[in-house]
Amino acid sequence: MKKFQAFLPLAIFFYGIGALWLFAWENPFLTYNSVVRGVPFSDAADWEGLAADIARGYGMRGAWGGQRPLYPFLLATFYTWTGPSLLIPKLLNCFMLGVSGVLLFLIAVRVVPVLAAALLPILFFSDPELLRYSPQSLSEPMGVFLFLCSSLLTIQGIEKGSLSRLAWAGAAVAACNLTRTLTILGVPAIALSITAAFVWHKQGWRRALLGGASFTLACLIVLFPWLVRMKMKYGIWTISDTAALSLFAATTETYKTFSPDIDKDMRSMGIPSSIAERYRFFTERFKQNLKSNPEVFLSNAGGAMEYYFSSLGRSAQGYLVLWPVVLLICIVDVFRFTKREDYLFAMLAYGTMSWLFLEVVLYRTYLLLVLSLLGLFFRDSRKSVALLFLNLLCCGVALSLVNESRNARYLIMTNWIFGVLAFSAIYSLVRIMRRDRGQESEKTPIPYAGSLLTKPLLAMSVLFLVASTTRILLISTLSSAPPT
Repeated sequence: MKKFQAFLPLAIFFYGIGALWLFAWENPFLTYNSVVRGVPFSDAADWEGLAADIARGYGMRGAWGGQRPLYPFLLATFYTWTGPSLLIPKLLNCFMLGVSGVLLFLIAVRVVPVLAAALLPILFFSDPELLRYSPQSLSEPMGVFLFLCSSLLTIQGIEKGSLSRLAWAGAAVAACNLTRTLTILGVPAIALSITAAFVWHKQGWRRALLGGASFTLACLIVLFPWLVRMKMKYGIWTISDTAALSLFAATTETYKTFSPDIDKDMRSMGIPSSIAERYRFFTERFKQNLKSNPEVFLSNAGGAMEYYFSSLGRSAQGYLVLWPVVLLICIVDVFRFTKREDYLFAMLAYGTMSWLFLEVVLYRTYLLLVLSLLGLFFRDSRKSVALLFLNLLCCGVALSLVNESRNARYLIMTNWIFGVLAFSAIYSLVRIMRRDRGQESEKTPIPYAGSLLTKPLLAMSVLFLVASTTRILLISTLSSAPPT
């Protein structure tokens, strides 16, 4: 069994790449969101243009010069060798999402049985929204990948009491927000949870404070150069210049959320279109609206929060398709069937849980999030469940502040958390029915096949990025940028 488990991550990785590439191959003329008949437009076209400018040594300029930098820079590291290509974003997205499936498995295996954890990446790769966004030149696939990286590293850091892993987790959170700004509000909460976890495990206050500080400091170190660049070039402290526009929209009854119509209306009113002036204008309007009519903002944010948690199950409904199979796996894992009565109790548990799902949970899927907190009572899943629930809560708050909880592009960043917590809720209920008090020892890590390749692949990736960055810098010093 352990040999089978050892090859599961590799199987998940290749399955994910195959499924995503098959979708891209079968839909070369996809029309959805930022692509029309396979041709990028809107956001995708802007990311492509930004990456091409960076690859030519012109840097980030124009109307999108104040946007998040990591995704266009990643594309530019390839474009500097090959030139712009619509194939490269598809390959990169397939690769990053394939690795994301493995990371999802490594997180899920901490809270549910191995076979149930292996089902989660399959459902992850089957998400219709994820499939449609995977062939597009958009930052969401990279954002999902970095979000999963930071979550896994944080869990590992808490489990092992490793300050270095927590520092890497903080760096991954920062990189995630430099790709797709969503999880930044969770940084203080996660730092506090790390400190609390260290105290809970009696590692001492000094070690606990160092754990939270390592996470936070690494995050700030990664963010700081970009924030300084934004201040020096535009005179504003922000990760992305669109933040002010989103906050302004959330304080209005007309727009309520980010919309391209805002820029059109502002231009028709003669509002300056430069990044710095536009950011200051929308920031001032946000403050004025918040001061003069705070109930509009509270109404929009409250409605968005309610929608997020009440409808999250609908947006992630695909994760519940295999609930009868997951329930069976959990029952087989918990009921050891060493006694004859175990079979009777197992059948009773399956019938009761099935009725509960069919009559209650499937119509109120947000209850699964509440039930997932039962995982806090079990020592082997406590850390992972607490962190994932905290991440989901912070992401919900962040989306609600800008009233973006209905935007599928953001929800693909968080749907996987719902999947893990839903599976965890099922497993926890079965364990409670079996009166499993979680007194067993911590799960020992499985020696996964392919783990020996991780360090060489990381080293090769770093060398490639260094070589590409050096080439871009050399091109930049030798070229003169044409007018924007």
